[in-house]
Amino acid sequence: FRKLEWRDDSSNNFSNYRRNKIRLNLITEIEKEYCSNFTEIISRTTEILKTADSFIQEHLDYLLKFIQKEKKGSKLKIKLNGLVNNSTFIQGELLQKILTESYKIQNLPSNAIQRIISLFEAEVGTQIDVVNNIIAVRDRFEIAFGKGKDVLSVDKSITKIGSFKINDVTIKLDEVQKNQLKIGTNPNVEFFDYDLVEEVLHIRNWENGDFFHPIGMQAIVKLSDFLTNKKISVLEKKNIIVLLSGNEIIWVIKQRISENFKITDNTKRYLRIEII
Repeated sequence: FRKLEWRDDSSNNFSNYRRNKIRLNLITEIEKEYCSNFTEIISRTTEILKTADSFIQEHLDYLLKFIQKEKKGSKLKIKLNGLVNNSTFIQGELLQKILTESYKIQNLPSNAIQRIISLFEAEVGTQIDVVNNIIAVRDRFEIAFGKGKDVLSVDKSITKIGSFKINDVTIKLDEVQKNQLKIGTNPNVEFFDYDLVEEVLHIRNWENGDFFHPIGMQAIVKLSDFLTNKKISVLEKKNIIVLLSGNEIIWVIKQRISENFKITDNTKRYLRIEII
């Protein structure tokens, strides 16, 4: 139709290239000494494998419809119940498909897939490195993925009034009037009884031994239990920041303030704290 002429590349006849050495020497020797229709068998096997791969991909696409996953930025969660009921091979193929599409990366090496699958039976909180700075963490009912660089370390003292740059956020503290109160309208803004808060505060990552008295609750609780009850994933927990007055947490930032520092009818001065 396009009147193209066949043109043979003379390099195809040289055995110094591996592909040519296989075609000219190895295959010729196999067909001569062991299997005269070797090329035909290889061709037929290739077609069978192509058909099998097509079938597997269609099956994977079907299974993916039943796997609950959530992607926010670089964070990805995959529900375990959609994975564990499949064979190890299918588990690996599903993880390969989800992760390469979610993170726009090349195929994961088999040992990375095996490390992820090992998390299915691991303790909650177990973490592994996957590839390209991606980490995976075993949560109660899911595997959470994220970028290692997303976990930020915070440990800084600040004054009661002022504006402070901490990593990629700013924390701003101001005294305001009662008519400026807008309680509960923005998780990045909270209000406190000014007179109950010390002049120097401390902001840091939460720690396993932390306790906290959440507003509206009767008693002090372990902060780890509070975060678990709020269904915050293990990976998300790594970026939870707390603000302390003395040794007491007054705000689990973006989550809940302390009952002990809330505004009441007896409050005379008001402290506004905002995360920008």
